[in-house]
Amino acid sequence: MLWGWPLDLPFPEYDHSLKAGRIRPAMPDTAIPDTPLEKKRILVVDDNVGMTTLCRRFLEQIGRYVVREENSGQQAVATARNFQPHLIYLDRKLPDKDGLQIAIELRADPQMKAIPIVFLTGSVERSGLIEGVPLLSKPIRGEELVRNADEMMQG
Repeated sequence: MLWGWPLDLPFPEYDHSLKAGRIRPAMPDTAIPDTPLEKKRILVVDDNVGMTTLCRRFLEQIGRYVVREENSGQQAVATARNFQPHLIYLDRKLPDKDGLQIAIELRADPQMKAIPIVFLTGSVERSGLIEGVPLLSKPIRGEELVRNADEMMQG
């Protein structure tokens, strides 16, 4: 009852199924669920654990990315297949497998070939390209890494 009156009149805009005569607006069938947007996935491959941890912290602190670290060149392709990243940062010179060879394997895989790859290297003093793959020089600054990730995700 509402103000002493029984609620037996059909009002389509209200849900009369609640107890004690309370009414509330009915939820439309097209209500959008309250879920966060999916974060983009980034894989960082480097034999230096400190480097992968630093990259993960830089990228995850802004809240747009989920980062997985891989410290084995031998496992990099399998990790990429399982994680399905939107972007891969790949050390150019890994002790157990060459970064360029990993990039070639990823490009040969139909499911992985469209994923952008950026080489991380300490062997040059500035950013550029190696074999057509963009690169960032180590040590890398956090704002440079985030800016690069944002640009790679848009392009």
